[in-house]
Parts: sequence; structure tokens; C-alpha cells
Amino acid sequence: MAPVWCDLRTLPYEQMWDDARYWMPRVLEGRKVRMRFAWPGPSTRNGPESRAALEPRR
Repeated sequence: MAPVWCDLRTLPYEQMWDDARYWMPRVLEGRKVRMRFAWPGPSTRNGPESRAALEPRR
């Protein structure tokens, strides 16, 4: 996959891994993130098995 330049206001989250919509906005705001994502089955990109479970770590 080649890098692509995007407008930060219209990032193509539907073309990214499912977890990107949770951590990327925070990183782009300059915040630190520490999260754990778990998939119930085989890791498939944007498929039915790739529902991310957001668990903020303290």
C-alpha cells in the first residue's frame, strides 16, 4: 500500500483499518494515545470480523 496525501478534514477512514477512526483524530490533535484493539476472529481489513473494541488504558 502506497502512502497518499489527504486533506485532514476528509480523511478516507473507510479505506483504512477499522481502528484508525479511534486513534488517528487524537494523534492529529497532538494528543498521546494508548489503546488496545481486539478482534474476535481473524484480522480482516474492513470485514465482518474486524469490529474494534476500544479499551482506553489508564
